[in-house]
Amino acid sequence: MSEQKADNTYRLFLDKAQRYCSYQERSSFEVIKKLKEWGLLEKTITKIVSELCETDFLNNERYLKSYINNKTISKKWGKIKIAYHLRSQGFKEEAYKEMLSNIADEEYHKNLKIILEKKIKELHKEENQNILRQKIIRFCLSRGFEADIILPILNNLLKENGKY
Repeated sequence: MSEQKADNTYRLFLDKAQRYCSYQERSSFEVIKKLKEWGLLEKTITKIVSELCETDFLNNERYLKSYINNKTISKKWGKIKIAYHLRSQGFKEEAYKEMLSNIADEEYHKNLKIILEKKIKELHKEENQNILRQKIIRFCLSRGFEADIILPILNNLLKENGKY
């Protein structure tokens, strides 16, 4: 392939990657995966990712803040589930640990309470209190909340609803 054609191909995929990153915040992991899907060579992928970082189209810290904020507020995920998904994207704990610890306790507990109230209403026909508690706790654990936070809030809600 001529140098001119190679440069044009590089520019074409760089432009495409810039549009991909402009649409929403992306992590390096997502961008590399997409570039591989497009069939690019490792050398070209490295060069494009480097340029995206230099031009601030790609910023992992900004991505982490956006991801954590979105999953906490919109999806109402707990810290464990968020951390699990970030690790699966190749992030080291040091990169996001502080950001997770900066989630306001009040907001975090409010999210958990909303989830608990919804699940209690959903399971209102369950008469066995132990089974009810197990189902609710299992659900909240699957959403990534910590057991030591779930139990006190759940106990208060069950008392308020006369189910405890």
